[in-house]
Amino acid sequence: FQETRKSRPMTLDEFANLKKKLRPLLASRPLMPATQFGPLRGTGSGKFDDFAWLSYFTVLVREPVFMELRRAGFDLLGVPADIEFRRKQPEPLMELELWPSAHLHPSDCPKQCDICGRHLFPFRPGFGGLADSGKRPRPRLDAARFDATIPLQRIFEWPTILVASESFAGFIEKQGYTGFTLTPLELL
Repeated sequence: FQETRKSRPMTLDEFANLKKKLRPLLASRPLMPATQFGPLRGTGSGKFDDFAWLSYFTVLVREPVFMELRRAGFDLLGVPADIEFRRKQPEPLMELELWPSAHLHPSDCPKQCDICGRHLFPFRPGFGGLADSGKRPRPRLDAARFDATIPLQRIFEWPTILVASESFAGFIEKQGYTGFTLTPLELL
């Protein structure tokens, strides 16, 4: 896999071949477009919130917060991020492993690309239960396929959005953690 370590455009045949090689290593976990492997490596500076967002896909949590969440009974998976700091080393950061297990309600589910599996959103008026308000649509979740025992999960069809269980959301609000915005979602 050395030749495919860096993200780059590839032919459909290359993509299918790479996906075939990776499938046995991932068991039943989804292999989404732009999947990255291994811990985050890089340089950093400045102060981090309790939850820090490198991108929509990469969520970092200060290690003491991660450990407190685990002690509180939230079964989160994470690995230490390999970040070098030029100045004073802040508390270590944990990179969360968050799999897409929540699903959009079927009435909001967009067409899926036959090749890569990505879902394309139309952002039409009324999508996500919003009228033509100019606001970003709010996803509505399929209650029949929602597992409230998972503290923090992605939406399969929209993996840049994280969904917190009620107990997890209540805990992080009570603790006053920073770097996290909670918005209620509808279960249909």
